[in-house]
Amino acid sequence: MFHKIIVDLKEELRKTRWFGLKGYRNYEMEVMWHSIPSIDIALCTIMFQADNQREFYYIPIGISNHLPRYYTFVKTVNLNGKQIYLFDGDSLEKYHNMVLRGIIERYGPFRADIHAGTPTELFVENYVATSSTNVLYVLGSKGDLKFIAKSYRKISENNIEPMILLHLTKRGFNYAPRLYGLLKYFGKPFPTITWILEEYIDNTVDGGYPFYISLKNYISSRNSLDENLILTLSEAVAGLHLNLSFGGQFFKPEPVSRRDITYWNERILRRTRRILSALSEMEPSISREYKMVFNHLLERYLREEVIEDIINYYQPTTGELKMRIHQDLHLSQTLYSPLKKKFYIIDFEGEPGRSDYERSLKEPAVRDVACVLRSFSYLTIFTAKELSGKSMAEVCMRFLEGNVRGFNEWLRMASKMLVDRYVGFLKKFAQPIICLDGNDVENIVQRSVTYWSLEKALYEVEYELKYRPEFTIVPATGIAMIIREYLMRE
Repeated sequence: MFHKIIVDLKEELRKTRWFGLKGYRNYEMEVMWHSIPSIDIALCTIMFQADNQREFYYIPIGISNHLPRYYTFVKTVNLNGKQIYLFDGDSLEKYHNMVLRGIIERYGPFRADIHAGTPTELFVENYVATSSTNVLYVLGSKGDLKFIAKSYRKISENNIEPMILLHLTKRGFNYAPRLYGLLKYFGKPFPTITWILEEYIDNTVDGGYPFYISLKNYISSRNSLDENLILTLSEAVAGLHLNLSFGGQFFKPEPVSRRDITYWNERILRRTRRILSALSEMEPSISREYKMVFNHLLERYLREEVIEDIINYYQPTTGELKMRIHQDLHLSQTLYSPLKKKFYIIDFEGEPGRSDYERSLKEPAVRDVACVLRSFSYLTIFTAKELSGKSMAEVCMRFLEGNVRGFNEWLRMASKMLVDRYVGFLKKFAQPIICLDGNDVENIVQRSVTYWSLEKALYEVEYELKYRPEFTIVPATGIAMIIREYLMRE
């Protein structure tokens, strides 16, 4: 009977953020396995299939005659003549405590690995609303300790975040949350990690907020750039790369091969072609104002031959190294503590738009630096829009025309300072991170940061086209600014 109830959740599950087959109208759903450890919790593995695409999800389901405070999906069903709610089982503290005490191992293919001394009785304090496709709750304890419980809905063959957090915790890296426990799943279609418990870092703000304040102060009074802010972030990023460069084969830096370079170049060109096609298809549906900006971009900058020139000019070389990196290190993947004046790096899931295979790949550490620089670009454009009161299209056109002097100055200075400080930290390390020859570090970082900034900006355009088409113009403007710098390099 409960099998049928799970199947009836089909429409509710497809509306969740973590559901990955939203582009398909027709798909099949199959309950591969389920278990009912108590009257108020069920555990199940579900397969969704659309055309040749298959995705697998592990979902704990709560069963109650009243709703919890937090949930991402809910369905009302009639069970034995009573109205019952079905919802996220991890919104119940009982589920997390089953994991912490190892009780869940009796009811399915699980093994809980919990750090000694971790409380085994926690309560759900809050739901963390993020852009993540996973589900996060703040868990409190009887003492002062708080934790973040993250449930991975999709069963991924290459779930890299728990491995990275465990590695950083063992190395004592204090610019990322400590890992306190994880839940291993050994069922079909393959083993993975479905839940982690990590440190809750209190009294912090989004990592972009202090830079937003710094930019506003610079624009209003031309105050000098906040060097300490950039120094602190550079130290965190360089420290992350240093700690990720030690360990076994999963972490060990490797030389970049010609095959790697070809793969990265082709990925950029494939993405460029998809973007040009998508922009031409969306043209009839956009406003006249947006059309003017896109026409300007397409005529002067967004051309495949120009992109190809740039990647050939700045592409990595076989003298460089690739390693385990963050992959999606924008400012909102950091937290800032005003009290400690310190950045914490979070969310090591990898770039959301990548396949499981692509998330497992090693890439040059400079790509993370380029991600931060792209985040500076976003911040600058959105802040200019806020302070000017003008439309996004008007603001982007001003950036393209170079008619935003204070903002462009801040962006150039902040970007240059971050790269310089990052290189400065790397030079203190004996461990090779960028290349085997320490004398080439500065030249390689300065050159390849343009390559990876372009690669990331193209990814951002595709992401915005899919999820926030009204903001596509922002990374597209960023691409044009990168191309303009290239064309003016001499």
